[in-house]
Amino acid sequence: MRTLTTTSKRVAVALSGGVDSSVGAALLVEQGYVVEGVTLRLLGEWMDSSLDDETIRRADGVCEALGIAHHVIDGREAFKAHVIETYAHEYSQARTPNPCIVCNEHIKFGLLWDWAHAQGFDALATGHYADTDGAHLKRPVDRVKDQTYFMYRIERERLQRVLFPLAKMTKDEVKAYAKEHGLPSATSKESQDACFIEKGDRRDIVRRLRPEAFADGEIVTTDGQIVGTHDGIAHYTVGQRRGLGVGGRGEPLYVVRIDHHANQVVIGTLDETRIEVLHCDDFVIDKSALGVEGSCDGASTAGRATSTCSMITRDVMVMVRYNTVPVPARLEIAGKVMTIALQSPISGISRGQSAVCYVDDVVVAGGVITCVS
Repeated sequence: MRTLTTTSKRVAVALSGGVDSSVGAALLVEQGYVVEGVTLRLLGEWMDSSLDDETIRRADGVCEALGIAHHVIDGREAFKAHVIETYAHEYSQARTPNPCIVCNEHIKFGLLWDWAHAQGFDALATGHYADTDGAHLKRPVDRVKDQTYFMYRIERERLQRVLFPLAKMTKDEVKAYAKEHGLPSATSKESQDACFIEKGDRRDIVRRLRPEAFADGEIVTTDGQIVGTHDGIAHYTVGQRRGLGVGGRGEPLYVVRIDHHANQVVIGTLDETRIEVLHCDDFVIDKSALGVEGSCDGASTAGRATSTCSMITRDVMVMVRYNTVPVPARLEIAGKVMTIALQSPISGISRGQSAVCYVDDVVVAGGVITCVS
């Protein structure tokens, strides 16, 4: 883990009450930092706010065990605007959203980072499995738990005030540390889904905010033949095979794409789902990691492409979904478009997913996929 200049530095630790953030806080206390816990209240009354109450209760217990102060920050309005509404809107547009990426950019390393900075903390620490040298976002020791895919949009300047205490640890080591030190989170259950849908179905959120995504429509083949009907595009994702209701047609069929304008689910063979080129128009880059000199306004470390960018080409490894092995690709950035040519085709890629590029262990670029071919 990167350390600050002196161990008397004051650090705010984002606490969920789970084992990862708890061990992160304990490690920093052990190393002599002045640590205070902070937990975000995120879920409004229109959702299952008991999840928030449980998170705060668990985080309170961790702070009591460590003898540190605990703050609770109200992030409900920002979370609803940036994460929940975006999540529902993306599904209504036949795109596959990633709420964790949006949350990291706007909430954890946006709203929470801003709060910590305003309160005079020297750094914000989280229990993410990621690493940084203060300038670049890097993959951690534990490749299985690596969360840098979710974090590529963090402003690189903010990494100067961020600590990742678990960077050099594996999940097994974290669990062992929690047990050895008697942390109340040692036996806590690990979250497996977006925090706001742990007790429900993702479609409940979409149905509430974007009911038009559940209008009846047609299921068609790639050559335009109508072969069935659906009860809402929000029920389908690219690459899906089960639940199509169009069996008995020989070889297995998959969702190839979803046309929200025509309200059609387009199906085809596995070969027709394979993608070789990704196009992203909302991308970020790490200029110094890519060796880019001068201005490049088309890609922003703040996560917003606003102008144009001169030509950049680079061989990279790319990850198109979390917890997958990065694959070789050629990165090209020109103007407002980032193009990624995969060395070998991949199936099941949808608009709205993110493609994150690595050189060695460093996250060098990433963007939201808007077109595939």
